[in-house]
Amino acid sequence: TVLLEDGHREDFAQVVMAAQAQHSAQMLPPEHGAAALLQTVPWARSQMLVHTDTSTLLPARAPVQYRVGTRDEAPEVSVHMGRSFPSYRALPPVVQVWNPQRSVDESQVLGLFEFTRPVVNLQSRQAMAQLRELQGQGGLWFAGAYVADKVPLLEAAVSSALAVAQGLGVRPPWATEGL
Repeated sequence: TVLLEDGHREDFAQVVMAAQAQHSAQMLPPEHGAAALLQTVPWARSQMLVHTDTSTLLPARAPVQYRVGTRDEAPEVSVHMGRSFPSYRALPPVVQVWNPQRSVDESQVLGLFEFTRPVVNLQSRQAMAQLRELQGQGGLWFAGAYVADKVPLLEAAVSSALAVAQGLGVRPPWATEGL
C-alpha cells in the first residue's frame, strides 16, 4: 500500500523504489528492515557543468582529463564529448565537467546541474548486500546505483534496474538471451 501526502491510498502487487537511498529510506516506515539498511549509504553533493569552452581543456587529445585538486577540493573530471562518443563528433564541441574547479567563459555555459550520489564504504557495501537479499520480499524492490555491487555510477543503476526487471520476469526488448 502506498499512502500519498493527501491521504489517498493505492494498493500494488509490486513496488519498485527507484530513488536515492536516503530518499527511499524516508518513504519507508522506520521499522521496515530495509529503511535501516538504506540509511547506511552515505551520499555526497556533486556538480556537473556542461559548456562549449574548449580552451579550458589541456592541449592533449585525450577524451577525458583528470585534475586532482587540493586537499579541500574534489577531483575535477572533464569529458570532451566529441572525443568520447562517435555520435557527437559531427556536433559543435561540448565539454562535461564533474566537480568544476576552474572558471569557464559564462557565455559558453550550457548548464550547471547539482545532484547527489551514493558513496561506497565498507558498512554501506555490507548493508547493500543484505538489501539485495531482501529484493522482492513483500513485493518491494530497490533500483539505483547504490544497490549494485559496483562503482555507483549510472551503469550500476541500470544494472540494478535490470536485476529488478529479471526478478519481476520482465525481459528487456534488446535481450536475445537471459539477463
